[in-house]
Amino acid sequence: MKRLSYSLIANDIGNMAIIYTLSISMFMGFMGLSIDLGMLYTARTQLQNATDASAMAGAGVLVIELDGNTVADANYDGAEEESTTLVEANALLSQLLEWHQGDTFIAGFWDEEVMDFTSTGYTTDAKDLNAVHVRLRRSIDTFFMKIFGIHSVPVAAQSTAFVGCAGNGARADLPIAINVDKLNEPFEVIVLNSENEENGQWTSFDIWPINKNTINPYILGEAYGGIDPPPMIIGDDIYMNNGVITPLFSTLETRFNREKNEDNEYRVCLPVVRWQPPQNRGTLVGFVHFVITDVLASGGPEGKQVVGYMHDDPIVAEGSISGGACFGVRASRAVMLK
Repeated sequence: MKRLSYSLIANDIGNMAIIYTLSISMFMGFMGLSIDLGMLYTARTQLQNATDASAMAGAGVLVIELDGNTVADANYDGAEEESTTLVEANALLSQLLEWHQGDTFIAGFWDEEVMDFTSTGYTTDAKDLNAVHVRLRRSIDTFFMKIFGIHSVPVAAQSTAFVGCAGNGARADLPIAINVDKLNEPFEVIVLNSENEENGQWTSFDIWPINKNTINPYILGEAYGGIDPPPMIIGDDIYMNNGVITPLFSTLETRFNREKNEDNEYRVCLPVVRWQPPQNRGTLVGFVHFVITDVLASGGPEGKQVVGYMHDDPIVAEGSISGGACFGVRASRAVMLK
């Protein structure tokens, strides 16, 4: 009887040892798996951060002024170089990344209406470029997964950054607000009067009242003893004045003569607003690139006028992010597309 009891006890101990060994093995396996999964999650997050930074950096210099003529140019090569540099400034599991042959940089056009990205290929036309797409792929070596024959796991990340038309943060160059409903067809004269024919009005932005004393400093600008227009936000309401206000034309003529280039042109960014009743208010919807070629301040047969033309080649509003309607003024700060 005792011999049987000892045999049963020995069997129980043996079974317990097997179960304990298996439990420890399973526990260690799960621990190892969780460590590998945690490492892979960290790698995926770091790779995504590097991809986001790369796309944002490339988009931020995709359309910039290169020739010193105020008009922005396509900067495809510069954007690719900037994207590559930002990838290599990031680390993956404590090791600095390098740009691999299989990594992808694509500059192209993001269509906001259909929410689709198209690769335009290398181009020198800034109107064809408003987005950068970057894709990175790396193979991550495992530790404990090797037990199950898994020696490495591929990890990939991709990002698209967009730099569209100027919106929040943009500053106008002059206090002249353009009626968005008049931009359907190009015009060569900014009409500032109260004849119900005007396509523009003087503005003091967010300052009331709107008169010569509140508008004139914005025409002068900070460089000439006045003040620069404030940064604006799409949807802001601004105050306007639909009178001619004769003294302002003299100040504007002086500013034009100071700023015009050798071709007798002064390129400006002007706010585009949607008129609201009464006529002294408007809501900001975007910014227009207008080239002033003359300011008629002394009257004459056609009255006081701001002469020039709309230009669809882009200028860049420094400090602005995307979000405004497109009338030839681009943002300088990119945003991520989700």
